[in-house]
Amino acid sequence: MRPLYVNTHDKTYLTADGPQLVIFDPDNGETRVPVKNINTVQVRGRALIDSAAILLLANNDIPIVIAETKTRKNVLILPYNHYLPKYHREQRVILKSSQNIDKYVKWLETQRMYQQINVINRISPSLQINNQIGDGNYQQWIKTRRPKNLSAWQAVKSSVRLLFRSIITEKLMKAKLDLHLGGYFRRVNFGLVLDVALILDPRVDEQCLLFFNQKNWQLLLQTKNDGNFLLTDAGHRNVVHRFENKKAQLGDEIERIIDDYFSFLRELRI
Repeated sequence: MRPLYVNTHDKTYLTADGPQLVIFDPDNGETRVPVKNINTVQVRGRALIDSAAILLLANNDIPIVIAETKTRKNVLILPYNHYLPKYHREQRVILKSSQNIDKYVKWLETQRMYQQINVINRISPSLQINNQIGDGNYQQWIKTRRPKNLSAWQAVKSSVRLLFRSIITEKLMKAKLDLHLGGYFRRVNFGLVLDVALILDPRVDEQCLLFFNQKNWQLLLQTKNDGNFLLTDAGHRNVVHRFENKKAQLGDEIERIIDDYFSFLRELRI
């Protein structure tokens, strides 16, 4: 099973025909994809998605992610279940006391620092950081390596970040965890997704740095009317290709984080 990426135009239309998702595109005509081959649908831009398509995907537990290119607003559509996820009660132990919340925040920050150190060591092997690094020092390291134009950086990072959040959501759903029960991002929708995304944000930075290390990366961005940057269709394909090449490795890392998360929950209950 693989993600289905849909680059849209104003007249792109998604519907369902039996067990198939049907995509009508003014440039490419009709495409039919068996839903059994899909684990998520990523829509870039604006498209019409009818209720038949939404129901087909929902009945097969397939999330829909929509990235609005003009405003960089993202939408996540998930199947609704009237019952709580399997491990909801176990997760609530984090919120049992302020002490537990503090322990969880420390656990999360340690996990994030581990990612920061690994990214620095891969991008700048001459530094070879082994023990720890402050978040401020990490951000300064990023600042010296990203492009000076912050809008260009944000255009790429928002697209990469959405891809990461999609696979995080998929993995957390399969683990039967409550996506909304975060400890760092509390009382917000998809709090646990945002918690794990914060841990993995250095890996998002890594993919962005590799994007800007390409020759002629400027050709993969375009300027909007407000002066800010936006990925071209070719730029988006470039980002997706790099993400897909690392997806299996990233999936393994998310599974490791989930395992550590369960271990942490067990420790709190002792």
